[in-house]
Amino acid sequence: MYIKQINIRKYRHIEDLEIGPFLRPSDASDLIVFAGPNGGGKSSVLELISQALANSWSLTYQLNRSAPNSSFEVCIGLLPNEIELIKAKSDEAALDREVTSYLESHKSYYRGFNFEGGEYDKNSTLQNKIHDAVVKALKGDYFRPLGFHLGSERSFKKSAFDYQKKFFRYQSYMQKSHIWGYAFRNESEQFEDMLDFLITWQHNYFQQLGSFHHQKAAGFTDENLGQPPVDHYGNVLSEVFPDYTFVHKSENAPSDLFVRIPSGETIPFSDLSSGEKQVFFTLCFFERHDVAEAVIVIDEPELHLHPSLARLLLRAMQRLKPRNQIWLATQSAEVIDEAGRDRVWFIRRNEGTRKAEVTRATDEEPSLACLRDFFGYSGYIGLAKAMIFTEGRNASADRKMFSRLFPQHSREIKFIPASSGSEVERINQAVLNILEANLGWCKFFLVRDLDYMTTDVVAAIVAKSAGKVHVLERHEIENYLIEPTAIASVLAELFDQSMAPEQVEEELKKVACEMAGDVLRDMVSFRLNYKFRPEDFSVPPLYKGEIHYNPQGNSWVAEKLETLRAKLQEKADGAVADLSGRVNDLNFRALFDDCKLEVENALASDGWKCVFPGKELLATFCKNRKLGKSPVLENAIIKTLSAHPDLIPEELAQIIKQLTGD
Repeated sequence: MYIKQINIRKYRHIEDLEIGPFLRPSDASDLIVFAGPNGGGKSSVLELISQALANSWSLTYQLNRSAPNSSFEVCIGLLPNEIELIKAKSDEAALDREVTSYLESHKSYYRGFNFEGGEYDKNSTLQNKIHDAVVKALKGDYFRPLGFHLGSERSFKKSAFDYQKKFFRYQSYMQKSHIWGYAFRNESEQFEDMLDFLITWQHNYFQQLGSFHHQKAAGFTDENLGQPPVDHYGNVLSEVFPDYTFVHKSENAPSDLFVRIPSGETIPFSDLSSGEKQVFFTLCFFERHDVAEAVIVIDEPELHLHPSLARLLLRAMQRLKPRNQIWLATQSAEVIDEAGRDRVWFIRRNEGTRKAEVTRATDEEPSLACLRDFFGYSGYIGLAKAMIFTEGRNASADRKMFSRLFPQHSREIKFIPASSGSEVERINQAVLNILEANLGWCKFFLVRDLDYMTTDVVAAIVAKSAGKVHVLERHEIENYLIEPTAIASVLAELFDQSMAPEQVEEELKKVACEMAGDVLRDMVSFRLNYKFRPEDFSVPPLYKGEIHYNPQGNSWVAEKLETLRAKLQEKADGAVADLSGRVNDLNFRALFDDCKLEVENALASDGWKCVFPGKELLATFCKNRKLGKSPVLENAIIKTLSAHPDLIPEELAQIIKQLTGD
């Protein structure tokens, strides 16, 4: 059974709304989520659903919740197996064939209240016959539960367990009539009854378990023993809280439900946190009512819950019992995200009419406006005032460095690794996706590596970006970790290696000299790529690590250097031919010579710390010192810098200052 369609002409402040149609639930159970601010109407819609369903099963609920000014109609869908069950019982009772014919044709029927012209109003006699057949077959003959409704006023106040009145009521607690009677009661009565039941259940379970093992020890055969009792509610507890177990406490008479928590301590269930009790009790309703192919209504399931626990609850509700239709009202971004946009309906009051209006989350523009109004720039997708794209992926050093070195700005700025800074289309798309979500009051920035760009290229990028793109003054973010004092401290503390800062710098510069040819190759290739994109001027590594520069003799390995030049020129000449002579040999030689001079000047000063790739410098340094993988060293340097702000390069602090507007 499930709700297929809801039509409301008038219900409280809700007027002229149509919600649905909904497909029958899948095997994993379906979620339908109403999201919106307080007073928008989402709880009223759940109340209406509950009223329509309880109307079908409980006259008391109808009388207590009557609303003479209301006008609504609810279409109740039936699953194929339910129709077959109804047909079988109808045939046995020789009921009107019109009932089963209608169900076979429509797979649903209607319940209405003051809804003139609706399907129920067209032939109320037939609809009532169908309803009676459904009730008799599913509830009366097959004992199939409808579901239950949990309101938003849930409380877990502790009350003494009245042993004399309640202990011997275990069998009555297990009766379907008793369980159904609490499906739509107020929240405090529901939870009080559930706790009383669980106390008696626990005592009964341990008694049955002891009897089973006593008979087994007495030599009963497996055939006579049967199956051991199943700890249904203990299984529910351990599913959501793996290290929690129910335990039996020796008492003359049971006084409470007892739980062993991860610390090993045994405490009364009432001493658990509100969130823990909320999750467990909610799932217990699924187990106790044995709901499957039913309609569940829960108002604000996230009450008392950490966001991750709210997600866990939703997953468990879908997994615990099959083919349920679970209706939720929420103000939680986590619940919306977990449910998925195709399952979400936004309900809020129209600012002009003050009447409730419904927007389906899959309707892009209006639903995104709802998200903006409900959660602001910081709630729904974790935005901040300044969104800063950096080079690198999820675990990039860029994000780690900026986040750890400047934690005081964590609420104002958010760093988003966006792979290579040259992947402009990807970054643009990421920005546009957020802008198209009507969240454009955030400011977006890109911090990108210098790589091998010339000063002219950097100036052009910065000028064109109107302050939105910041280009680092060093090759990449790892270059800012080449701080000899910090590295020396890390070596001593973490790796038990003693080196003076001067020795660290000397060894790193030696690494730089050894990779000079690689840097020259990559620099020429990079700048050719910039000039002739999308031409690719990269070449396979040639003489990797073998073309050294000797600062004292101002000399290179001449033969290998000439071979490298020839290989790169061959690549360039091919592109020249393809591009109809847009560049000639003289132009390429000038580019090559300029790059060679830049490498030489960097190695003749401290410029190598900025020009040479810092990641490779640190990786080679780690390899030479047998320090293991370089991220270990990098993380340790970052931590050291964060503990010594005076060592943080001023440039990084200035970037943060500009981005935050301080």
